[in-house]
Amino acid sequence: MKRSAVTLNHVGIPARDPDALAAWYGRHFELMVEGAFAYGDGWLIACEQAVQPTKMPAHFGFMLDSRGEVDRWKAYFDDQGIGVDTQRGGNAIFMTDPEGNIFEIFFDPTVFVAPR
Repeated sequence: MKRSAVTLNHVGIPARDPDALAAWYGRHFELMVEGAFAYGDGWLIACEQAVQPTKMPAHFGFMLDSRGEVDRWKAYFDDQGIGVDTQRGGNAIFMTDPEGNIFEIFFDPTVFVAPR
């Protein structure tokens, strides 16, 4: 049986203060925020109550269509005073949110991206 294609719709990440973390993601990614949920066009970040930080923080990534977009996000986070770890020759940047979860913004030059 052939399976249908799947699309990631949401991610849950641990937070001691879910509402504050959702607001943080909402502010930086221009998302709508309702309580512990930050959401945008077809996706959702659900900040879930965690009494203490996990030993293994969440890690998730946002893929972009170009290296130039990665550079623009790097400049934005630099301007916000948020530490940026640049990797893969500048094609990926990693940041840590206020709860210690790691998120990545990257461009993969080996993946074909159709023109829009």
